Amino acid sequence: MATYEDTIEKVKNLLVNNQEWKNRYAGYIDDIILSYKSEIIKIARKKFNVPSQFTLHMSVSKATDVTKNIVKFDLRYHGHNVACLKVNVNKETVEIEAVKNNDIISAINKDAIFDEDKLEGKSNWNEASELRTIYAKLEESIQNSKAQLTKNKEHELESELLKNFSKKSSDGKIICNIQPVTMLKESLFFQMPTPLKASNAKSGIIEYSAEKGGGIDILARIGSGRNTHLAIIELKDKYEKNEPPEKAICQAIAYATFIRELLRSKESGEKWWSFFGFGGDVPKSLKLFAIIVMPNSKNANKNFVYNHDYDGINLSLDGKDKLELGYIYLENADLPQEISKNLPLKSNS
Repeated sequence: MATYEDTIEKVKNLLVNNQEWKNRYAGYIDDIILSYKSEIIKIARKKFNVPSQFTLHMSVSKATDVTKNIVKFDLRYHGHNVACLKVNVNKETVEIEAVKNNDIISAINKDAIFDEDKLEGKSNWNEASELRTIYAKLEESIQNSKAQLTKNKEHELESELLKNFSKKSSDGKIICNIQPVTMLKESLFFQMPTPLKASNAKSGIIEYSAEKGGGIDILARIGSGRNTHLAIIELKDKYEKNEPPEKAICQAIAYATFIRELLRSKESGEKWWSFFGFGGDVPKSLKLFAIIVMPNSKNANKNFVYNHDYDGINLSLDGKDKLELGYIYLENADLPQEISKNLPLKSNS
């Protein structure tokens, strides 16, 4: 197993030897927040409503592709892409292009809820009552345990966590004072891109992949006031002996190291800090969380994290910057809503 310090140093070396990312990420953030696009996105978002069974997403690439008239959003159901909503701001139309998702179709056809051909084609979202009815019936069936989305459980887990973290009240939240970072502070979830492939970071394998790098599962703010910190959260839908939490967290550490380097870059660090939802300058002493989320096991090692009862691992990210590790475990991976509230993470320090 690669040490945590090895993971940090490998990422730093990759970023030093491949510095194209600095101008590229500066270009991303300038294109989104320093141009007309941020206002167009906000205007477009107000043109339609999204039923509660769905979540709305916008990738960084979709944000940079925005024109003066057209904005595209991804509509997801239990973490699965099911449609693209294309808003024409000038014409005030919301066109929907449904995505034929085999995982969804399999679950729906199990109870023969509808004809799958209705998923295809284009129509106006505000008039697409059939499509909304399809998913409303499926949601009812899932809640009654008559249907189950059995594939890509990480997608469903991500969706459940995003909904939970987004609650305004602390009632029912698995972590108090947590909010996911959203696109332009709107009700738009997004996956922060990185220039790294780090899925095998536990084995010391991390690659620089430029625009084809992996995305951070969830980027969130934890804490309140001056004690609010950025958290890089990676999800695993099952516990495996060869990838226990103390190994799996290497992926989160790799991505967190990139975020630290991004925030410290003179090209765009302050702009990304603001985009992530923070005021003022990037702190002179920066603290980040790297958190792994996975099912619980009696063999799970929780001693590598920091909580009120024992000191875990705090990693140096150069100078005064540090990385604190955390572990959220699930009681039942098949039921994402049953996420444990017993969180071994001190999030308000």
